[in-house]
Amino acid sequence: KSGDYEQSKHIFMNSNNKTTLMFNNILKGLIDNNRYEEALNFFKQINITKDEYTYSILFKICTEIANQHSLEFGQLALNNMPKKFSNNIVVISSALQMFIKCGDMIKAEQLFNQIEKKKPLLIVL
Repeated sequence: KSGDYEQSKHIFMNSNNKTTLMFNNILKGLIDNNRYEEALNFFKQINITKDEYTYSILFKICTEIANQHSLEFGQLALNNMPKKFSNNIVVISSALQMFIKCGDMIKAEQLFNQIEKKKPLLIVL
């Protein structure tokens, strides 16, 4: 699997037509191989249009790393992501899980209270 990632990353980096889907799949591959720090660094390095899946993947990465740096980066990403994603229950649930796992219950509660339509949330701890 590691070789698959390296080959995928090589193809992505050398592509003249990088897509968000390609980017998301590389991040997902890193997560599947427990390479969270590498995934976070890759996220930071690549300037590409991000979609709701990208943000939910990022919050998953930050949840798994669960340190102050990843929490701060996740918070920054949440604050700067396009507002159109702020009502996406998957994105918000992922961010909520990040705050909970990182131990920031105050921000978790604030985020929960901001959810426009409170729907049942599945939070995996």
